[in-house]
Amino acid sequence: MTIAEYLKRYDIDKHIAKIVEVYRKRRNVAIESIERYFPDTIKFTRPEGGLFTWIELPVGISAREVLVRSLEKKIAFVPGGSFYPDGNKENTFRINYSNMPEDKIEKGLKTLGEVVKEYIRQSE
Repeated sequence: MTIAEYLKRYDIDKHIAKIVEVYRKRRNVAIESIERYFPDTIKFTRPEGGLFTWIELPVGISAREVLVRSLEKKIAFVPGGSFYPDGNKENTFRINYSNMPEDKIEKGLKTLGEVVKEYIRQSE
């Protein structure tokens, strides 16, 4: 089926409205979970659109080291240094909430919040 045939057969506006609502709910669960389970010492974005949120850990806390610990619990994210040509912002990371159901988003972010809290506590 070509794109033209698809657009004739299906209501693309209805489809877009549906997926916007799905992603809005997932975003809201992610934001609420970060607020609930992460330490107050982090900062994070509250995106109005898109499929990611950006988390900033306290200065001196390595997102890559947090990633190593979170992978042990089957939780992954992209360290922020990957997005900078000079590798700066090693205390940041990006979370993708687009491809998981809401219950798994909350469970995963709860676990990640615990990992972050423990790593910060051990780093003090």
